[in-house]
Amino acid sequence: MYKLQVDLERIAKDTHGYVGADLAALCTEAALQCIREKMDVIDLEDESIDAEILNSMAVSNEHFQTALGTSNPSALRETVSILPVSLSFLSSFSFLLG
Repeated sequence: MYKLQVDLERIAKDTHGYVGADLAALCTEAALQCIREKMDVIDLEDESIDAEILNSMAVSNEHFQTALGTSNPSALRETVSILPVSLSFLSSFSFLLG
C-alpha cells in the first residue's frame, strides 16, 4: 500500500493566498522536481520507463518546499494601477518647481 509522504497541513499553511491554478502549478512543479532527481537513471531513448524506477518515485515534502520557493500566489501579487491625472491638477504643484 502507498504511504503518503507529504504533510498536507504544512502545505496548506505554506500556501496562503494561493488559488486553485496556483496549487495545480505547485503540484506540477513538485512532481517535476521528483522526476528531475531520477533523470540520471531514466533512459530517454526508451519508449517506456522501467516499473522499478517509477515505483521508486514519490513526491515528498522537500519537492514541495523547492516548488514553493519558485512560485508566487496569485492572490498576493502586487498590482499597479495607473490613474489619469489632469494637467490642471499638476499645475497646482508648480510652486515645487520654482
